[in-house]
Amino acid sequence: MPTAKKASSTAWEFLRKNPDYISDWHHFGTMPTIKNDTRPFNIYEQHPSDLSADKWGLFTFQDPMVSPESSMPFWSIAPTLEAEVVHASQPSLLPMLREVGAKITGLLLLNGNIILKVGHDAMTVQVRIKDAKEFDASSGLTLHLPLDLRLPVRLTRSMDLWKIAAGERFKKIENLTIQTMTSLSSFLMASSTAKATAR
Repeated sequence: MPTAKKASSTAWEFLRKNPDYISDWHHFGTMPTIKNDTRPFNIYEQHPSDLSADKWGLFTFQDPMVSPESSMPFWSIAPTLEAEVVHASQPSLLPMLREVGAKITGLLLLNGNIILKVGHDAMTVQVRIKDAKEFDASSGLTLHLPLDLRLPVRLTRSMDLWKIAAGERFKKIENLTIQTMTSLSSFLMASSTAKATAR
């Protein structure tokens, strides 16, 4: 099964060669600008012209000359976790991610949310953070996992984020965590099926 990072690279390899995408990039695309920000990771800004990139499954246009090895596009069609900021969290998320050498980038959307992209080894996770101006090096995140058909995908992405953030510590509790998440997922899906059948 391909990893999220491999799937993203493959998708970008095809998209960057698409003549219609290249034409749209020339017409609508703006060079990514880094927001002047005090946070310890680069935050790019979405521009109004980037809204046209949604038809290509992107939050913002990406230069088609950028190779898949150098690219981390912000995909609007990728499974994206939803989160809210937890203030003065212990441990806080960004130091944990830096400690394991994760690559962190952000995209400030026009609505004020940030798409946080976290990559490490073969894993990449996107998280949409509401009220993102409050997210800093001392913050944590509370993930929202709505009970719907995408729950298994969200649980997998949540586990990927946890694996990245916890690093070697994750391996010590991996089996217990996987068993717990699998049991929870099975229970929630069974409950959802029972409710649907009862209707």
